[in-house]
Amino acid sequence: MRSLQTLLMATDFGSASHSLTLVTARLARVFGSRVVPLHVVDVHSDSILVDYYRRQIGQRLMDPLVETLKEENVELAHPIVLTGSVVDQILRKADELEADMIILGVGEPDDYGTVSAGPNAEAVMQRAHQPVLVIHPSTPLFLQRILCPFDGSETALRGLKNAIRLAQAFQAELRVVTVVPQVNWVTAAAEVGSFSNVHEQYSQQWEESFHTALGKTDFGGVNWSPEVRSGSASQELLAAASEMQADLIVMGATGKSGVTRMLLGSTTRRVLRKLPCSLLVVHDEDALQEELQADDVKVNQLAYAAATALLAEQSYEAALRKFDRVLARNPFHMAALEGKAKACEALGQYERAARCHRRAEVLRHES
Repeated sequence: MRSLQTLLMATDFGSASHSLTLVTARLARVFGSRVVPLHVVDVHSDSILVDYYRRQIGQRLMDPLVETLKEENVELAHPIVLTGSVVDQILRKADELEADMIILGVGEPDDYGTVSAGPNAEAVMQRAHQPVLVIHPSTPLFLQRILCPFDGSETALRGLKNAIRLAQAFQAELRVVTVVPQVNWVTAAAEVGSFSNVHEQYSQQWEESFHTALGKTDFGGVNWSPEVRSGSASQELLAAASEMQADLIVMGATGKSGVTRMLLGSTTRRVLRKLPCSLLVVHDEDALQEELQADDVKVNQLAYAAATALLAEQSYEAALRKFDRVLARNPFHMAALEGKAKACEALGQYERAARCHRRAEVLRHES
């Protein structure tokens, strides 16, 4: 499970830069994250001219972006300007910083107004271990409508949990859509175990499974609605996003295995090439947020009790480690945030304490 401690914001200073900066700042305030601005100059040589160009980038383009982030009152790391392969440098820096999410500003509209994320964003999304959020140029500061495709797979469920968390953070409407795939008669018959009305039974079985899975999901007070569509996953997802006027799509990197596979990996690539809005892709290994099961809640309660006892005993470092463990499972644990702030203050870590106080204040405001 990930809490968003570090956001790597990679910018090309393109048309999405403003939206990228403001949405990143909003996420950082809600989740108490540190933002690391990054720009990679796609130059593969080392010379005085390259160094001069890097300095100019920092002075002319990065500085205004940093000022905007400061105005948004987020914790900000020193901006980084690198040269070399854009994709390799972003991935290397993300791993080096142990970033919890990579955020990219992408998309230059063509003559028809269609936005494509581009090969660099697609490559980062395919190769990154972390969740990757690509920001469309038209993305508003306050995400109001979130769309999440769901096929019942474990990865799709993780994507849904992320969508719920973001809908809570932004107080956004959430629509969960499933697409019944077009399959041949043999495949449908094998799935339903029958030889009559197989396509009707197949669609009905898919829809029932969809509603059953959603019925077991805790939406945490989010305003949400289900939708069932049929056809090509990518085409129907793009159509649903357009009809909903979605601000963000949240999806898993892979879908179901076997003959009824939804091929979310392929769907993701198609969506990236006709990007209707911002897109967050969650990988199998690194979901942004997972559901707290009953055992997790019990463990967290015990960990919080231990952290509180250690704080009372003035064992501040041990208490801090315990509070971090609680917040890793549940970054919205207000009491743990306040306890962590006290431990940090006792240890003289005033910047970390201030970060906890800011995060707690934002959560109180959002609740």
